[in-house]
Amino acid sequence: MRGLDGDPVAGAVVDGWQADTDGTYEAQLDVDEARLRAKYVSRPGGSYCVRTIAPKGYTIPLDGPVGDLIARTAISHFQPAHVHFLITAHGFRPLITHLFQQSAPYVDSDVAGRPGQPPMPARASRASSVLITSAYFWPMSNRFTWWITSARS
Repeated sequence: MRGLDGDPVAGAVVDGWQADTDGTYEAQLDVDEARLRAKYVSRPGGSYCVRTIAPKGYTIPLDGPVGDLIARTAISHFQPAHVHFLITAHGFRPLITHLFQQSAPYVDSDVAGRPGQPPMPARASRASSVLITSAYFWPMSNRFTWWITSARS
């Protein structure tokens, strides 16, 4: 975890969640426990470690008006495998993002993204208090650095 100045950000909270192997999120189930959701805190050097199962893509519900709309387009009704993150740190703007596996099926036709184009960073306006972006992730043996924006930016 690093600020845009390159300095490590200690104490940043990394809140991550994802769907299970059936494409279902914790909020869609009748459970009283965290399920494929956890919070991690970055260490003094800005590092953190997240361990989870490999995500799986899923189809959006096709009943009702959303299904009618999708049926009239060439857009796929599948979401590629991804993991969501909300990152917060004192003095920095929150970052909401999700990471896609670069080789995941449907990554170039994500129904919730930009069909026909791969995910790429998309910044919120400067007036917004939250930065929203998406990106690729690669095998877990590689390192990934979050760059977060100061609340003053």
